[in-house]
Amino acid sequence: MSKGMINRLLAITLLSSTLTLIVTGCAVKTTSSGTPAPTAIPVKVMKVGSTTNNANLSGKIIVDQQAKVFSKVAGKVTEVNVKEGDLVNKGDLLVQLDAFDSGNKVIQTQSSLDTLKQTIVQTKIALDYAQTNYDRTKALAEAGVVPQSDLDAVNTKLKTAEAAYEQAKAGLPGAEASLALAQSAVQDASIYSPLNGTVTEKLINPGEMASPGVSMLTIVNMQEVLLQVSVPQDKIFQVKPGTPVEVFVDGIDQKFNGTIDFISPVSDSTNNTFPVKVRIDNTSAVLRVGMIARISLDSMNGKISELPKSSIVEQDQKYYVYKVDKDVARLVQVELKEKDSNWNYVINGVANNDEIVINPGSQLTDGVKVQIN
Repeated sequence: MSKGMINRLLAITLLSSTLTLIVTGCAVKTTSSGTPAPTAIPVKVMKVGSTTNNANLSGKIIVDQQAKVFSKVAGKVTEVNVKEGDLVNKGDLLVQLDAFDSGNKVIQTQSSLDTLKQTIVQTKIALDYAQTNYDRTKALAEAGVVPQSDLDAVNTKLKTAEAAYEQAKAGLPGAEASLALAQSAVQDASIYSPLNGTVTEKLINPGEMASPGVSMLTIVNMQEVLLQVSVPQDKIFQVKPGTPVEVFVDGIDQKFNGTIDFISPVSDSTNNTFPVKVRIDNTSAVLRVGMIARISLDSMNGKISELPKSSIVEQDQKYYVYKVDKDVARLVQVELKEKDSNWNYVINGVANNDEIVINPGSQLTDGVKVQIN
């Protein structure tokens, strides 16, 4: 065989191999049933992760229960039984006013009331007698035994007795009210503690005059105190009544346990934050009003998950994301709270380490096969 013939055979063989490769490369992939296999949609995903919500909120310790003690009546102070710093119980006698005049008034009004009651009894007896005499005389007059003038005379006496009895009774409410007023003045001269607590302010001394409505003492209950903090709008949904929270105070090497006690439904108009009060046990008497304390939202909710808004699909006013399960996209409903213009907090619907499709296109539907790029 000539060299030219050999070269032509080699060229034909190479051309045949090339065509075979081209045809093989262009063949359509099929399933075992012979139908075309579905093409996986390329997607980009991110894993759901938690972010530390390290916001520290600070505020001042404020008193929970406080009472200003004042007198209801004017009077000279004879005793002040407490001083600043004293512990008192509800019902303890704090201040005594001079009750001599009030006591005499009670004696006088009681005597007047007793006399009036005796008068009522006597006029009732007289009325009963006059009524009996009238009834008897009337019967005799109807029988013609006594003249009409006798009946008219006893009738006049009956009317007089009735008037005297009614007048005596009419004075009873006023006399009883006078006695009650005098007794109240005596009672008001003794001023008692309205609550358990500590005397923090003493503004009166024996010998001075007490005036109605003017504060003499201040008592605060420090067994429990409140911490008032201002929570930003983007954090307020994390704060719920009854939630335990840890409280820290600078300069005190101790952690305090508190509970969310109150969340204002109205924001502060000056800074758009919401006042929140934390109730703190202070039986140790370490905390004082006016101290600066802080709480961490971590101690309430730990870590929270976030998703970019670009991964959210809105349908019928509900929110969804595509979660990749193996190589299939699943449409999952989620509950969200806005964090900022680009991110949302995830309340529920997905968990940490779930793979979520970012920027899902219109071709992506529930159950479609995907390929992660």
